[in-house]
Amino acid sequence: LTQDTKRHFLYVRYNADLSREGLDELGLFDIDSDHVRQMDSVKYIHELETVGKATAKQQVNLDHFGKFAQPL
Repeated sequence: LTQDTKRHFLYVRYNADLSREGLDELGLFDIDSDHVRQMDSVKYIHELETVGKATAKQQVNLDHFGKFAQPL
């Protein structure tokens, strides 16, 4: 069920567990936890993207966005 938040903006934050255990739960056994904890390092950007995509599949739900996710 989609709700009208009656707001003109919306902020939603999703947090990835970057621990070894958290990455394993995402099925990311080949990602080095020490690498992705360096979030300001472009050296590991591909690993960070992989974590982001896996986290999004697990956590993002369009219902979290209310009417913002509905087409005009």
